[in-house]
Amino acid sequence: MAHTPDPGGILLSVKPVYADLILTGFKTVELRRVFPKVQDTVVYLYASSPVKRVIGRARIQNVDRDQPDEIWRRHRHQTGLTRDTFDAYYTGARSAAALVLKDPERLRGDVSLGRLRALNTPPSQSFRYLRAGSDVLQELRLTHPA
Repeated sequence: MAHTPDPGGILLSVKPVYADLILTGFKTVELRRVFPKVQDTVVYLYASSPVKRVIGRARIQNVDRDQPDEIWRRHRHQTGLTRDTFDAYYTGARSAAALVLKDPERLRGDVSLGRLRALNTPPSQSFRYLRAGSDVLQELRLTHPA
């Protein structure tokens, strides 16, 4: 299995309630149906509608992949989800990815959806790579943690 090269960062779209739980340290695992194999990569948390802003960042310590039931067994207490919500998200999925997060930080400034679009980096529904040296990554790094 080929290893995905470490990007300059990843823009991760997250519902605002879950972004806040990550930034408080309560939620240390973000779930995805598909995610590249990366670790020790910075993720910038784009809080989706109605917030529509990058509000924080964290590091991906590890990506744990397995069948959904195994991911639930190992990470249920770190997901911030009920079992019903988890099951609804993974309906029909054979595999799951658990992004184990560390070092969450709320940004002092934020970057709006309009600004992301102006920098030709609109968020995707799940995640988007940020190229090292890109204008958007440089701007995100200027927002320093609070």
